[in-house]
Amino acid sequence: MKDAYSFHDSWESLRATYEDMYRAYSNTFQRLGLKFFAVEADAGSMGSGENRTHEFQVLADSGEDLLVYDEKSGYAANIEKAQTKRAGVNFLFTKEAQQEVATPGKSSIEDVCQLLKTDQHQSLKCLVYYTHKDKRDRYVMAILLGDDQLNEVKLANALDVKIYRPATDHEIQSLGLSKGFIGPMAFDKIECLWDSSIDVNAAYIVGASKPNFHLKNFIPSRDFKGTIKPVDLRLAKEGDLSLKGNPVVLKKGI
Repeated sequence: MKDAYSFHDSWESLRATYEDMYRAYSNTFQRLGLKFFAVEADAGSMGSGENRTHEFQVLADSGEDLLVYDEKSGYAANIEKAQTKRAGVNFLFTKEAQQEVATPGKSSIEDVCQLLKTDQHQSLKCLVYYTHKDKRDRYVMAILLGDDQLNEVKLANALDVKIYRPATDHEIQSLGLSKGFIGPMAFDKIECLWDSSIDVNAAYIVGASKPNFHLKNFIPSRDFKGTIKPVDLRLAKEGDLSLKGNPVVLKKGI
């Protein structure tokens, strides 16, 4: 690893030096004959919203990092940073009222959707996290389509926190929630963040916030009583589209 530091009296000067370094690295890898991407990356605690941050990644099957790549536009990003859109999602639209259904022992998205004979993306996944900021503890709920995975880096950035972790079983219980059957009805106790891939006018299966029951036909715009804050929370995956609408692929890099 190599660290380099530069000192500037303006953002314009900093960006010029950044471009010089970017070009130097690019030239080096090109002359070495390596297949590489300069991918957008999360700056972590070292960066700010005004920074540009890249990782130079050499493509290799033995690589430990996942890269998201849009070949048509040239967009490339680390999996922690990548912004993509879902493709081929068939949302359910109905005006039917919510219906409580028994789902005894079915606490996973896979099992519930199999029991109710519906696609996983027609359900909502509700994940409770503990966070700490400004000497204050709080709990938040990240809500995603049932077959999506949470990108914890995006969650931390959305909340502007450095300390975060999944809530423990005891903490979930203390909030009056039942693990495996959590729904977005507890907004008065914890803040809810909704992934931007969710169509808030569609109907979903969600936990009923009590053991062994789920709700059908939960429509966020109709049935959620709190404020809906759409934010990009999901982990990009194979089959997604870039923000320009092109298919992306996942590649390994060093």
